Amino acid sequence: MLPQHLRKEAKTTSPCFRLGVKIMKWVILAGGEYSDVMVFTSEVEPGDKIIAVDSGANFAFRAGIQPDYLVGDMDSIDPQVLDYMRARGVDIRVFPPEKDFTDTQLALALAEEMGAKSLIIMGWCGDRFDHSLANLYSGIGIVQRGVRVTYISPGCRVYLVNRELQLAGKEGDLVSLLALSPAVEGVSLEGFAYPLHDAILKYDNPYAVSNRMLESRAKVSIRRGVVAVFHYESGISR
Repeated sequence: MLPQHLRKEAKTTSPCFRLGVKIMKWVILAGGEYSDVMVFTSEVEPGDKIIAVDSGANFAFRAGIQPDYLVGDMDSIDPQVLDYMRARGVDIRVFPPEKDFTDTQLALALAEEMGAKSLIIMGWCGDRFDHSLANLYSGIGIVQRGVRVTYISPGCRVYLVNRELQLAGKEGDLVSLLALSPAVEGVSLEGFAYPLHDAILKYDNPYAVSNRMLESRAKVSIRRGVVAVFHYESGISR
């Protein structure tokens, strides 16, 4: 649930969910690595709602992206960028460093409170492996509440799945699955070199890695739990 500070100031957004109408996409710019700027800027489309997370605003500034919101304790944002965001009228939510949520969790909570049904997270990984894992784990709850969550990094997309994923790619693309629940039940893989049917994945037995797509489409389905599906482009070795 969104902390009171965010709930009180939340603005109303009315995305359209009718059949055949594109669902509004929310983009979270976290404070991790942005090594290939074009990979990330190509994901942002007109009409997307954008939340910059602390130093994620530094990337937004460099890339010419205008966030709708800026969230965090502001301990790593460039002061000049913060001044720029204020001057541009960005809705800024400042939190103390001592809190019971990470900045990324606050951004996810804000997006969910504003009605997000589909979101992507960029800048979620970097040289702090603990932060990368924390960002990944932070998506579990929101996925269980019906929001589609995708993590973007150069060469890899990570989908959090609790029901079904229709995967589009190329023959030979590498795909790995990691359980984010103690036991993920009813796991089935179609269109892969190593199929599964009604299997169980446990996070202490991560055997479902380095699979390969047999064609341009594949399907992942599960009955219970949450799994992270890592989809790498062709050409990445095992």
